[in-house]
Amino acid sequence: MGVSCAVVESREDEQGRLAEITLDWYAQGADGSIRYFGENTRAIKEDGTENRAGSWEAGLDGAQPGIIMPGNPEIGVPYRQEYDKGRAEDMGQVERLDGQVTVPYGTFEGGLAK
Repeated sequence: MGVSCAVVESREDEQGRLAEITLDWYAQGADGSIRYFGENTRAIKEDGTENRAGSWEAGLDGAQPGIIMPGNPEIGVPYRQEYDKGRAEDMGQVERLDGQVTVPYGTFEGGLAK
């Protein structure tokens, strides 16, 4: 779609083995929203075979970008996180604006919870 995106790699382990590697594509919109432009997913089964069924890309076959984090979040307002008809149709909704999270870097308050 001609949008420059940041690529984020995530890895999922199951019982000590690598089960999935995903590359997610994000970009910030003019309204401050973080847009989600798709993912390249590689699920790895126990026997070593791979499945890429969860992959999708905005702009291909009617797929559209979604919103991962609204720029002006409102409690209770639903939004589409991803859209590729029949393959990726997740929705989100802000539940709180006073969330707290603790990570190795520190504890942060006043966060969006969905």
